[in-house]
Amino acid sequence: MSKLAFQSQQYQKWMKEVFLSSGAEWDLMIEAPEEDPFDGRLNILARAPLPGGDSEELKYILRGRKGAEEYFERLIGTYDARRWVKVWQGPNEPPVGERTFRLCLVEFSIHWTELMHEHGLQNGVGAFSVGWPHNDVGHIIELSPMFRDADYIITHEYSAPTMMDRAGSHCLRYRWLYNTLRSVVRFELPPLFLGEVGIDGGVAPVHRAETGWKTYCKGNFESYMEQLKWLDGEIQKDNDVVAAFIFVFGGRKQWYDFDIDEANARKLAAYMAGTQSDEPLPQDETAMDAATLAEKCRWFTEEATRQLEQGDVGRALEILKGIINLDNGLFYRLERLLKKEHHD
Repeated sequence: MSKLAFQSQQYQKWMKEVFLSSGAEWDLMIEAPEEDPFDGRLNILARAPLPGGDSEELKYILRGRKGAEEYFERLIGTYDARRWVKVWQGPNEPPVGERTFRLCLVEFSIHWTELMHEHGLQNGVGAFSVGWPHNDVGHIIELSPMFRDADYIITHEYSAPTMMDRAGSHCLRYRWLYNTLRSVVRFELPPLFLGEVGIDGGVAPVHRAETGWKTYCKGNFESYMEQLKWLDGEIQKDNDVVAAFIFVFGGRKQWYDFDIDEANARKLAAYMAGTQSDEPLPQDETAMDAATLAEKCRWFTEEATRQLEQGDVGRALEILKGIINLDNGLFYRLERLLKKEHHD
């Protein structure tokens, strides 16, 4: 079973059908509404972002235990209004490069976990950005107390120009984190969420912020999906990982280069469900004569129209791309064949 999961920023109506069709068990909602749009059929990991973003959350972290109390009191109304949410993420991508930050985060996280549990709520701590914590056992020893009673640990894993670049340092870094933690603690570690995954040019050494799969895959979602399948295959080897949340669906304008629309979400959902269509596609056609190719062009064009009428936009686009693809699309094959016959 796929461990890939969705991450929805702005909920859109099509998401319910598509996400549920995937067989996924989780969705991360960045702006969770008060009513559960999935009718209890998906487990929800949610964030409650503050208006000032990560920097505003950092102000609470730096106040340690007192900051945890203030942070919890600020958000308890949000938590209570959304009791259908299964797990709440804490502050996003806290800095852990300096010892002061690490110690404050530990004190904050321990008390926030206590407060969440007192109110019957589950939580996820960490939400570390790509490449953090630093590859230093001493840093892990300092951070480890915050994980003891938390329900989940959360890390973010991206890379660029492909997800496989610098694997182990960017994507799959969680293996180092868990192996190191196991070498220094005597308690059972909480399970792991990969809270954000995908292609992100903001990582070292690329350093191109806000560039995602559309830039590095040149808009070819199939190329991106192959990389997501690679990640899925890897995390299925590790029982620690519960889900990897792909960033992002319904993304705001700032995240256009990362956004996955309905048509591409349907392709991904089909993979996750193990139900990729066995129906023929134009690129599967092996005919070599002009008459048959012309007939297939007509048939596939009609089929794409039928799929659009039935609301399966993803399937229709997949067919149309196969018809007009510059390399082996049916129309171009027919054109080249007719030109060759004319010259002969």
